[in-house]
Amino acid sequence: MSADPTDKLFAAVRTKLLADAQIASAVADRVVSDWGVPLDAPFIRLSVPRALPYDDECGEGAQITLRVHVFAEHAGPIQCATIAGRVRSVLDNAAFPIDGHDLDEITYERTDYLGDADNPRLRMGIAVFNVLTTAI
Repeated sequence: MSADPTDKLFAAVRTKLLADAQIASAVADRVVSDWGVPLDAPFIRLSVPRALPYDDECGEGAQITLRVHVFAEHAGPIQCATIAGRVRSVLDNAAFPIDGHDLDEITYERTDYLGDADNPRLRMGIAVFNVLTTAI
């Protein structure tokens, strides 16, 4: 069993986010980890810029930085902040299954808001979470 759960984490986070009525209402099923797929805003893209392995008495695991990128266009900053806030509420200290791994902890760190140089109407909020998992 791989101690790096990135692909399984993406699937579990997508399921958790879309189970929330407010998020699902805003983005429909547009929660992806594939950055090559063009999507209509609002939508959410997931990324993991860092996954560090660790090993303790509980077994092999990973310390992960999870970024949840919320994109909004027409209602820009307000819609972006609303969806990003809901993402924080749904994921911070949440419990949910990850195939082949125990979710030991998921904690909210911060949200950064940015504009898009190519599309001034597009806003992005990046909610950052620290995730700790153990392979089972």
